[in-house]
Amino acid sequence: MARQSSGSKKSKSSRPGLYANIQAKRHRIARGSGEKMRKPGSEGAPSEKAFEQSAKTAKPRNKSTRHHRSRRARSRHRKG
Repeated sequence: MARQSSGSKKSKSSRPGLYANIQAKRHRIARGSGEKMRKPGSEGAPSEKAFEQSAKTAKPRNKSTRHHRSRRARSRHRKG
């Protein structure tokens, strides 16, 4: 018989990555959670190896999704 996988397990790609966790913590700190970022090299802080692994799995940036001001909006904000 074929073994069926349970639907409750999340695939690795659906979990937030290292940089998403860092951004989330910075956001919580900015809102006043009282948390502090760990110092590099301290216990529980991401290691250099974790950053290297994260860089390997990072999605390439799509330059076309940048939000630039339109030409009209830029002309309104130009100084005299």
